[in-house]
Amino acid sequence: MVVVTPTKKACILHMREDGSTFREIGNRLGINASTAQRNFEKLGENHNVYEPTHHSGRPCILSASDRRFCARKIRSRQAQNAADLQHDYFPKASKRTMHRNLTEEGLPGRQMRKKFFLKPIHRKKCKAWAAAHENWTSENWNVVVYSDKSKFNLCGSDGIQWCRRGPGEELDEWNVRQEIKHGGGSVMVWGCMTSHGFGRLHLVEGRMNAVQYISILEDAFLGTLQDQNLDRCNIYFQQDNDPKHMSKLAKAWFQDNHIDVLDWAPNSPDMNIIENAWMQLASRMTLWNPHPSNTTELFSALQEEWAGLVFEGPVRSGLLPPRGLDRDRDRSS
Repeated sequence: MVVVTPTKKACILHMREDGSTFREIGNRLGINASTAQRNFEKLGENHNVYEPTHHSGRPCILSASDRRFCARKIRSRQAQNAADLQHDYFPKASKRTMHRNLTEEGLPGRQMRKKFFLKPIHRKKCKAWAAAHENWTSENWNVVVYSDKSKFNLCGSDGIQWCRRGPGEELDEWNVRQEIKHGGGSVMVWGCMTSHGFGRLHLVEGRMNAVQYISILEDAFLGTLQDQNLDRCNIYFQQDNDPKHMSKLAKAWFQDNHIDVLDWAPNSPDMNIIENAWMQLASRMTLWNPHPSNTTELFSALQEEWAGLVFEGPVRSGLLPPRGLDRDRDRSS
């Protein structure tokens, strides 16, 4: 549709009053005769060339200022979502209208990311931990033994799985996530890693408690130190703040075995570099063919793949306590 400016509309009006035909007006102004006629008829009786043209169709429920108002409410946290805006400010607008207008304002709907709940005391401890380890170098971190446990399922991951499909293909076999009743079985494993490489992988039997944790430490952790020829007095052991790890029984075991435990910030599992190893292990298991059919085969496959992981960290022939670390514990006992 050709847009005619108010100046051209005035020219059309004056030329028409002088007796010119619409074809002559169109040739003179460089527009079609039908365009000249349509705009002349829209001028009406008052011949106001600046009067806005009324378009057909239902008018917008939300104006441009209303959309900006909604965006301000969302960004200032005075409203959580489109439903809040509709209920409190625009009850006549539908939810679909609110969603569309917020998207046009650069606020499309997104799935919330999960994050561990941190109380004010947790935030204070995390900040203190970061300040205490701010000046640690790679040599400082090379003497840390990182540990963690992870669950692996027989049938796929617990997380979201994605596929690419066209319309009407959502139920095709290769686009459907196959699930087994009651999950199909899984195993929980405990592992550790040092600057020399990956340690032993240990199967967690049932639900881990403090007693089983001590058994794992004596077998897998001390066994890893022996395998890699590491002195327990020259390393720091990293673990999260799980109640089993912080139990009196576990603390007494570390003290009896003269092992320094690295202080760890609360609710901060993403800082542990072994998380990358778990991700790499899970990726390798997806390529396992044929896939393990029971938990025994699954653990055997996990052990094989764990042993084959590529470690790209620094390798040192001997780990000594780096300068700047507090080693005030009396080793004579």
